[in-house]
Amino acid sequence: ARSTVAAGAEMDKCSPAARRGGDERGLTLDAALERAGWPSELRASPGPGGVPRGPEVAEDVAAFLSFVCFGDHSRAQMCVLRDGVRKLGLSDSAPSALLEACRRHCCPVEAALDAIDREAGGFGDGLDGDVFYWAAGNPRRQEVEKGSLRSRLERCRAELQAGAVAYITELSRDHKTHHELTGEYCRSLVCKDVKDCAGGRLPMWDRGHCFIGSEGVGSCMHVDQAWWSNVGKNFLGYKLVAVWGPAEAASALESCGGEMFRKPLTAKQREVLLQAARIALLGPGDVASFSGGLPHITVVVGDTLNLTGYESIVNWHPRNAALLLRGAERPEEPGVLKCSRLKGLLDDLIEAVELCRRSTGERPPAPPAAAAPPRGETVEALQEGFRTTLMRRRYCARQLGPVSEIVHCVLCRRRRHMSCRAQPNHNVPALW
Repeated sequence: ARSTVAAGAEMDKCSPAARRGGDERGLTLDAALERAGWPSELRASPGPGGVPRGPEVAEDVAAFLSFVCFGDHSRAQMCVLRDGVRKLGLSDSAPSALLEACRRHCCPVEAALDAIDREAGGFGDGLDGDVFYWAAGNPRRQEVEKGSLRSRLERCRAELQAGAVAYITELSRDHKTHHELTGEYCRSLVCKDVKDCAGGRLPMWDRGHCFIGSEGVGSCMHVDQAWWSNVGKNFLGYKLVAVWGPAEAASALESCGGEMFRKPLTAKQREVLLQAARIALLGPGDVASFSGGLPHITVVVGDTLNLTGYESIVNWHPRNAALLLRGAERPEEPGVLKCSRLKGLLDDLIEAVELCRRSTGERPPAPPAAAAPPRGETVEALQEGFRTTLMRRRYCARQLGPVSEIVHCVLCRRRRHMSCRAQPNHNVPALW
C-alpha cells in the first residue's frame, strides 16, 4: 500500500514558514547554537591552540576545489563554499521528487516514504538506506533493521509516536544503474556531483548518498570507516558541523564516541564540544569539505528538513594520505573498513598514482577546474609526496617501488588481463 501523509500527520506538522520551504529570515550561527543547545562560547572563543574555530570560506569555485583536491585536511581544516550548490551548477542534481518530498514534510520518515511513492530513484527504481532513531532522552541511536526501506520506515513510525526522532542515512537507489554523465555503475541518487565539476582525477573520489533529518538529529560523534575526506552538499535546511583536531581526537572519542550532541547536552558533552577545532553552520545551498578521519558530528537545526549529499575523497595532499594510512592500522571491527575493501582502496590509490606518473596529456593528471595548490605548492610535488607516503605501507611499497614490471602487473591484474597471471614472478603478496 502506498504511504499517506495522514498516517504520520501528528509527527509531520510544520510551521507555516517551513511549509513555504524555509525560514525567510535565515538562521544565524548564534541562533543555531541556541536551538541546538550548544555553548554560545563556541562562536566567540578560539579553539585549542588559540586558532579560530570558524571554517575557511572560499572566495570562488576554483578556490574551493583547490582545497578539496590539494588542501591539507589532516588538522581539522574545513572549507565552505557559500551558495556552492548553485555556483557549482548542482541545483538540479538531486531528484526533484526527493527535493519536493523534503519541502512538503517536516518528518524525515514521511518525506522518505513520499519520495518512494514519487519514484525518486527514477524509472520505478526503489530506494534504499539506513533508518535510525533516538528515543526520548537517549543520546545513543538505534537502528530499524531488516526488510525493505518502506517497511523499516513504517515500523519507525511507532517509535516516533512514542517521542523518538529519526534520521535517514545513506539514501540511494536500491540497485546500481548507469550514471547518466559517466556511465559508471553506481547507486547514487544525484545526477551530478562535485566530482564532475572538478574534472581530472584524484586518488579516490566516490559518489556518495543522501541524508534526511529534522531538528535535533544528525551524525553521532565518529570517525569514518576509512580516514578519507568528505564533501557535503547541503541542498536544503541548516546543519551544524563540529570537527576535533588530532590532539583532542582520542580523548573526545573516549568521552563521547557514538553520542548525539542534541539538546540538552550532558556536562561531559559540553566540555568535549568546547575542545572542538572547527564549528560551522551550513545553510541551504552551502557546500563544505573536511576530513572524516577526525572525530566529527553534525546536528540539524531549524524548522525545515535538512537534505545533504556526501561524497568521499582522498586528495593529493601527502598529510591526508598519512592520516588515511594511520586509520588503516586499526583492527577490523564495526565501523572500520573491512580488510578486503581496504585492499581495494589501496589498489585504487596505487593505480591513480601510476596513471598520473605515466600521463602523456591525454588523461589530465589533476582536476583542471581547481585553482593552483595553496602556499606555492605544485601539483607534481604533491603527487610525488603522496606516492612517497603510500610507500610507507609495505603492500603499497611493493607495487610502487622501482620495479616497474610489478606495477604493470598490478594494473593489468585489476583489469583482469590473464597474461600477467601466467607470470608467477609478478605475483604481489598481500602484505600489509
